[in-house]
Amino acid sequence: MKNPTVDSITETDAASIIGSIFRVRRDLVKIVKEHVIDRSGVTLEHADVLVDLYGAKERHWPDPPAIEGSGGWVTFSALQKSVVNNTPELVTRRLRDLKEKGYVEIARVTKAEAKKLGIDAKSKKAMVTPMGAEKGREIHEKYGRVKPPVVTPAPPGEFSGRNEGQGF
Repeated sequence: MKNPTVDSITETDAASIIGSIFRVRRDLVKIVKEHVIDRSGVTLEHADVLVDLYGAKERHWPDPPAIEGSGGWVTFSALQKSVVNNTPELVTRRLRDLKEKGYVEIARVTKAEAKKLGIDAKSKKAMVTPMGAEKGREIHEKYGRVKPPVVTPAPPGEFSGRNEGQGF
């Protein structure tokens, strides 16, 4: 059978897939808290921000994007789009907490950056410090050693009825 396409997936299949994603996320959060975050000195939410900033500066990840030519600075708005639980207030609070620990720097975007990015000149940006990059690298490496729960994919074309009646 052919691989399913978006058009071939029923509403029931879509609901089942989305429910499965939420269950996997729930299970992964528990594993990450126990095997990565435990004794790291940061919360899961702080680690989310720190690893994203580490990735932008040190690994040149596209999400969140570093400001071109900035050496790794990321706008608050780009970071907000990248992290979980991403209200502006929560992202700002996490960044302030990380700054207090010496893991990030915070600054206003330059006028040139604001103009180039089409954002308000009062916008802020953040970047990991060397200490923050080390902590981000440490957490990122631990992510790679986590053994997530096994997810058995449905065989191609066999979405229908897979979780029927089981709900989320």
